[in-house]
Amino acid sequence: MYRISLLLGAMLSVCTSSFALPEEGDDFQDQCTQEQVTILYYQGTAYCTASVNGINYPLSLFVEKTTESSVILNGGNGASCRAQVPFYTSEASVRNVCKRVPAQPFYRMEHTYLGCISQRATGKLNWSRYQNKLYFVERSVNGGAFQPVGTFTADSPVLQYSISPPGGRFVYRLQAQETTNGVYGSWSYVTLNVPNCQGMKDW
Repeated sequence: MYRISLLLGAMLSVCTSSFALPEEGDDFQDQCTQEQVTILYYQGTAYCTASVNGINYPLSLFVEKTTESSVILNGGNGASCRAQVPFYTSEASVRNVCKRVPAQPFYRMEHTYLGCISQRATGKLNWSRYQNKLYFVERSVNGGAFQPVGTFTADSPVLQYSISPPGGRFVYRLQAQETTNGVYGSWSYVTLNVPNCQGMKDW
């Protein structure tokens, strides 16, 4: 039984160490646009001269159509040099250019630290608020899973925190929802390294 307990403990330790919290951007979406680009092609005989032990070796090679403007030519006696490939033609093309953007509605929290008050780290979190939206706030403490803090509206008071010693690493995240259609936006995150206010006088 003792050996089984040790094995289970080791397995739990491995599982805990591999747990990763979600981060900002994990739920972002691809936003793609099309742009016109010009592709340059090269073709023809490439020439260069390689020098080995003071002796020059002219090298050449016919290069088929490629997008590379230069090639490495290799000859005997270890001769090697880079040669330019003649320009051949150009071609217009359209490609997709994508970037990751947050799903809307998306708002960022602003953090204001108010100092140590009654030996507790105190501050407030605020964000832009609008009617017809709900705001959900969650918190992770020292790498733990996110837990709900509360649901807020445009008329809710500013979110304040008061954290007892020893402080630690607190990650807050915010998600907004349109009440008219139920659509959720992406999460925004703010990380607080909360100080230990034990024995500290009020600021």
